Amino acid sequence: MSVNDFMPIIIPGAFMQVFIQAIYIKHCWHNHNLDQKKKWTYIVFIALFNLPAAAIYLFATRKLVNQVHQKKTSEGIERQIVEGIFICLVMAYEVLSLRVVTEKFDYDYFSLMILMLGISFILLIINKVFYDKMIPLLHITMPFVQTVMVVFIHFLGDSINTLLIVLVVIASVINNYPMRKSKLYIVFGFVLLLVDSGIKMGIAQQPVDIDSMIGLIYVNMLVYVLFVAAFYTLKKQIITNTILEKALCDLQNQSEKLEEMSRIAERNRITGEIHDSVGHLLTTAAIAIEAGTMLMDKEPIKANQKFELAIKQVRDSLTQIRNSIKAIRDENIEDFDQQLNQLADAVTSSTGLKINIIMDEGIGILPIHQKVLLEAIKECMTNSLKHGEATELDLLIQIYKNSCQMTISDNGVGGEAFVLGTGLNIMKDRVESLGGQCQFEGRPLEGFTVSILLPMGRRD
Repeated sequence: MSVNDFMPIIIPGAFMQVFIQAIYIKHCWHNHNLDQKKKWTYIVFIALFNLPAAAIYLFATRKLVNQVHQKKTSEGIERQIVEGIFICLVMAYEVLSLRVVTEKFDYDYFSLMILMLGISFILLIINKVFYDKMIPLLHITMPFVQTVMVVFIHFLGDSINTLLIVLVVIASVINNYPMRKSKLYIVFGFVLLLVDSGIKMGIAQQPVDIDSMIGLIYVNMLVYVLFVAAFYTLKKQIITNTILEKALCDLQNQSEKLEEMSRIAERNRITGEIHDSVGHLLTTAAIAIEAGTMLMDKEPIKANQKFELAIKQVRDSLTQIRNSIKAIRDENIEDFDQQLNQLADAVTSSTGLKINIIMDEGIGILPIHQKVLLEAIKECMTNSLKHGEATELDLLIQIYKNSCQMTISDNGVGGEAFVLGTGLNIMKDRVESLGGQCQFEGRPLEGFTVSILLPMGRRD
């Protein structure tokens, strides 16, 4: 064998190395999310180490791209993830091809195998690079052609390396094509491997150990199924994570908008309250003062009445201003015990949920802590009725190690595999923002328990 015999695999491989270097060096140079130092670091890294460096660059910098401007596939997966996986598969194909050609150097069909490996490698690259520009017919037929070629290579070579080449090509199809379409190509590859094994058994020229042959077939099929299932599940998980990231991003944006809207609504409410009450009182006070001034010389008694009315109006205005300031500082909360009992009575009378309250006397809870605890109680009551199907709820509030501990338990259906919804997550964030702790526990048919621990805040 001469060097020319290896050209069908050497030329595409070398061209691919240079091609990927050029593409991702250019990609890195035009990446506005990297500073100059990082750009040159990645450029030198890719120039020296080629495919591994390009894959690392794609995976490492994908989070720096704004999600709004991130290029994605039809299934919502980031393009950089798909390209990074593809480069890893190309590396695997090249390494396995080199192992095949070194193992089968004296093989009768060695030249044909090298030619098939080179053509399959070219098709692998074309199917990825020109995927968006291919006509629909090629979209459908290209994976079938690739699968037939690599299974034929496995037929000629009949080694673990040729089987792995088949798996690499199937993995590239799963990576490149939508999940629904890739199922067809997975089944097609499995059938071809079965046919390949059957032909080998039929054309065997010497007696074959049936047990060994059947065992080998089972091993090949098992490796195929496990590898494909793992790769298919990986892509499915990536799609799920992408959907969850988008949902969390949208939820965060909506939460910020709602929070801003709440602040604006509260400011408007307080502004309207000051305008409607204080503005009216000050206006009448000003009119009374003007009238009293005009009557001072002629009718001093009536003038004094006007001044007294003005003084009353100003005092009322000061009272209204103090109330508005208290509303802003959230210090106008009623007695905590009274609010809690009113809430429990209202829920019991409207829903029938029996609520047992045990609370230490004389607990000095700051207003902002009162608000967080009341909102947590409301959320737990709602969840007990809506999800837990509870009929009774126990509420314990006590002092524990200079902290206020609140435990809420119901007799609902419970369950260990529960997922925190929006309400419970908001509750947890509020408690933790005040330096507290929030824990959840559920057991099947034993109800659901929420434990909240808040540092004690006392008024002087």
